[in-house]
Amino acid sequence: MLVDRIEVKPGAAQPGRWPWTVPAVRAIAENGLELTSDIVVLVGANGSGKSTLLEAVAEAYGLDVRGGHGGRRYASALEKGPLGEALHLQQVWGTVISRRGRSPRVSFSARNRRWGCSRT
Repeated sequence: MLVDRIEVKPGAAQPGRWPWTVPAVRAIAENGLELTSDIVVLVGANGSGKSTLLEAVAEAYGLDVRGGHGGRRYASALEKGPLGEALHLQQVWGTVISRRGRSPRVSFSARNRRWGCSRT
């Protein structure tokens, strides 16, 4: 798996402020999230934080949340949101994923019923 655990950096959560008031985000800030399967499905009511969490994980992984294919270049860089900055993505051997330079990777995202898969 690319990511085995999602957690919030110590001291990064700001209870009572968005996005920390979103149910899914609050739960991850409190307990982290173990990903124990090769396929993860996020299910919940509108406003429960599925898309907010997915976008923050993409940001933390180094993907541009504006979408498009992996080689797309935008006129300006987009800064990470507060949640994307606050997340730690860990692999099973304990390495925190960070992107330095251009390295090959496979990415997949689903947003608003539009699916995209890219290899960059």
